[in-house]
Amino acid sequence: MANKQSAGVFAAVLWLAGVFTLGVYLPGLPPEKMKIDDLPVELPQVTKPELIQDQSQAKNIIEVSRDIPKDFNYLIKLYDQLAPFNPKRDPHLTAEQIERFITAYDAYAAEMKNFKKNTIGERPGVQAVFAYYGMIHNYHRVVKMRAQLRVDMTDEEADWIRDRIMEAALFAVLSALEDHQYESEEQKQHLESLRVNLYTVIGAFKNNEKEEPIPVPEKFNRFAVPRSNIELFLDYYYRPNRSGINWTKIHFNRPTLIQFNRETIMAKAANNPP
Repeated sequence: MANKQSAGVFAAVLWLAGVFTLGVYLPGLPPEKMKIDDLPVELPQVTKPELIQDQSQAKNIIEVSRDIPKDFNYLIKLYDQLAPFNPKRDPHLTAEQIERFITAYDAYAAEMKNFKKNTIGERPGVQAVFAYYGMIHNYHRVVKMRAQLRVDMTDEEADWIRDRIMEAALFAVLSALEDHQYESEEQKQHLESLRVNLYTVIGAFKNNEKEEPIPVPEKFNRFAVPRSNIELFLDYYYRPNRSGINWTKIHFNRPTLIQFNRETIMAKAANNPP
């Protein structure tokens, strides 16, 4: 029995190594070049059911991926019709821009989450994981474009809005750290993590010799952030019954909710532009 199990594992490893060597699952590979060979019939019965189920799941994922080029070509035609984004001379945000940004991000996040749940589930096999990560880069591009088209938003506008939001968020986080606006060590660590992530998002960090990220002053002047942007951030950063500001790994309510003191933060912004 042990020999049969070892043979089954070895055969499965060889199969995976073969398809990976051929580039079947390389991230970003054009979907039309993705394929899966049939499961070797000589696999021992002891491992065959699991491998068959795993491979079937992987095949389903790849079949879904075959629609990506068609979807992308359709969406890019609509995207190219959007008016070019011409950023204002001043960096002032509006509530309407933030609402659109949140709407687009929520649509993107929901579709990506549902896709992952419906394709690889909670306990995917190795082959399904390879298939999923082999096509997710292209799928992400389609989902992102579809979400932004819901609100007529170009990449340039999305990036501009994101950076203005994160600059205001960074002002609030730095103020909270300076004034010890936290109730526990966990909240302090969360603020420190937010500080690093926000500096990174707006590209205002560089590495020193010890590879510790340090701010680049010329890329972020906290006292140049408009007060109105800071107020909008405080309005939107966390709303219990509605979507709040979120972006990739930046979560203002995980692992613990940060309670910003609006009065103190706005007092620090008293000399900032209106």
